[in-house]
Amino acid sequence: MAKVKDPRKAKPLEELKDYERAQRIISWMIFERKFSTRRDLADLIGYKESYLSQMLNGKVPLSERFLSMLAAIDNRVNLEWIKTGIGDILIDPVNVSGVLINGDNTNSPIDNRHYYSDSPDVLRAQIEILEERIKEKDAQIKEKDAQIKEKDAQIKQLLDIIANR
Repeated sequence: MAKVKDPRKAKPLEELKDYERAQRIISWMIFERKFSTRRDLADLIGYKESYLSQMLNGKVPLSERFLSMLAAIDNRVNLEWIKTGIGDILIDPVNVSGVLINGDNTNSPIDNRHYYSDSPDVLRAQIEILEERIKEKDAQIKEKDAQIKEKDAQIKQLLDIIANR
C-alpha cells in the first residue's frame, strides 16, 4: 500500500516545480480513474515507464509531447499551470463552445465531451500515439531485416568455406 503523506507537510502549490505539478495532475487523474497507475499512463501515451519516471522525478525535462498527451487525456488540465504554476490546476468549467458546464444556461446545449476519455480529442491523441508507435516498430522491423540479411550472408560465406575444404 502506498505511503500517505501528511497534507500539513505538503509544499504550497506556488512552490512546486513543473515535474511536481505534473505529479499532482497524474495523481488527480488516477483518482478520476483516467488510468490506474503510472505504468498505465506510460502505456497510454507511448512512453517507457522508466522514462516517465525520470521526467516525474525531475531528472529529465518534461517534453512538450508529454504535456500535450497528458492534457489530451482530460481537457480540463491547465498546461500553463503545469509549465509555470500560473493559474488554476484545472481550466474553468467551461466547455469548448463557451457554455458553462455548471452554469444556469439551461437553454444551451451542454458539451461534456472533455469529461470522457473516449472523446474525439482523446481518441485522436491516442491514434497519433499508436501511429507513432507503428512507425517506430516498422523502423525496428526494417533494422532487424537488415541484420538478418547480414547474418544470412555470413552464414552463406561460412558454408562456402566449409564446402571448399
